[in-house]
Amino acid sequence: MNFWSQKNILLTGASGFIGNRLFQSLMKKNARVFCFVRDRKKVMIENEELFKKSRSKIYEGEITDKEKMSRIINNNNIEHIFHLAANNQNRLLDKESEIILKTNIIGCVSLLDACLKKKNIKSIIVVSSKEVKSNRYFELGKVNKHPYAISKLCLELIANSYIENFNLPIHIVKFDNVYGGNDLNFSRLIPSLCKNLMLGKE
Repeated sequence: MNFWSQKNILLTGASGFIGNRLFQSLMKKNARVFCFVRDRKKVMIENEELFKKSRSKIYEGEITDKEKMSRIINNNNIEHIFHLAANNQNRLLDKESEIILKTNIIGCVSLLDACLKKKNIKSIIVVSSKEVKSNRYFELGKVNKHPYAISKLCLELIANSYIENFNLPIHIVKFDNVYGGNDLNFSRLIPSLCKNLMLGKE
């Protein structure tokens, strides 16, 4: 059986390379995917016919817009949610830390608040990072103070709080140097290695 067939899914972060691969895969499994992204032009649709056939949709907005996400969940009878939207600037800071913290922390809170009292939701997959390791962050002097790592730690604490206090069906997963096509974040290890190899650099 195809578990995802005919399921209504909300996917945040569909313009990222992981989110976009998941978007294509879910449509091929006959799921109806509702993408919530900041810029719909950045979402790749590999097969327009499949997109139309699946009756999937792309919504544009800020990840901190709780009301809009709540409407999408209500109007489309959302059953499963994949929350991949994040600012993953985790090396040299060429962006203000406020952007990272707002996107990753407030964005997560907004999504989870939008899920409250929605009886149809069966699972919420929240993506964390290998940057968060058990106990290490709570040892004085061993805290990774980079805003990205802190934001993902907060995300896990928030998610666990919503599990315990609101009984939301949240599952936390952690990625560790995932790589693949269309990953153009050259501040990360694997993309930067591939780029340097192609350019003949060390």
